[in-house]
Amino acid sequence: MRSAAFASTALFAEVGTATQHPSGHPGPTSVHSSAAWQWLTLATNSSNSRWTSSALGPQADTPTLTNETPRISRNTLPPRGPPVAHSYTAAVSVDRTTEATEPRPTIPTLLARAVAQFGEHTYLITPTERISYREIDRRSARAARWLLHRGAGKGTRVGLFFPNDIDFVVWWLAAARVGALVVPLSTLYAPAEIAKVLRLADVALLITPPRVLTIDVAQRLEAALPGLAGQQAGRLSLPAVPYLRDIVFTGPGGPAWAGRYSDTDPLAPQEILAAVENEVSPADLVVMVHTSGSTADPKGVLHTHGTVVRQTSTWPEATA
Repeated sequence: MRSAAFASTALFAEVGTATQHPSGHPGPTSVHSSAAWQWLTLATNSSNSRWTSSALGPQADTPTLTNETPRISRNTLPPRGPPVAHSYTAAVSVDRTTEATEPRPTIPTLLARAVAQFGEHTYLITPTERISYREIDRRSARAARWLLHRGAGKGTRVGLFFPNDIDFVVWWLAAARVGALVVPLSTLYAPAEIAKVLRLADVALLITPPRVLTIDVAQRLEAALPGLAGQQAGRLSLPAVPYLRDIVFTGPGGPAWAGRYSDTDPLAPQEILAAVENEVSPADLVVMVHTSGSTADPKGVLHTHGTVVRQTSTWPEATA
């Protein structure tokens, strides 16, 4: 989960009340992340808040019972015989005043807030590239609209075979924004491990660059999936991975069985993306992280939007 969690954690890096960095800009090293996450602080009083500590996100409003609430004991039950009408009324206190104003702990909500607050500040730095909050938003939005145009959406299992770079973060955010379930694949996987994870995770769409460091991805996937070489792009039909329908390369080149991601590809309208993001719930699954497989076969561990957002919200403070 390291890369996926970092993509979320980085969104917290400048959210909140920051002191001045020596450069004059707020930065991760000068941010008070406890203040940063006040907008999603878990309430301790369930009688006036809809938030609970559950990883499943906002729960149903919890009734508050008063001292006058009738209680039923064995001594107060009616005797056996004809039915007797009894009326029991519970005093319920429900506060919905914050229902329309409190942001939900989802990746789309977190990204939108970070972009609005820190647009041009640096979001991520790699040895070869630096990207701002606004630019990661733009690039991931385009990739998300591309996914929607191809029919991906809530629940679609999208595999990502990338090194730890900006493109991985772009596609991770894009899939999260449309409600898809991201399945990162380790670039250290041998062909047999790739095939096993793709099958067990029911991956429907795999996105990858043509090369990962020294790995020729086409060769690696053909070794993992016998019969792939004779398939047609967008119409994969392989018994070994029965749910896999498409493999898309993010760069030029590649065999006939691979699709291409291009800047000229058609996209879903922006308003459709906005509507889809609004449908993403804290309880929706966002990532499947596989165990290392050092002592047994890798096993997929599922995390929701609420889990990822809440669990990574304190990391900037812990690492400051």
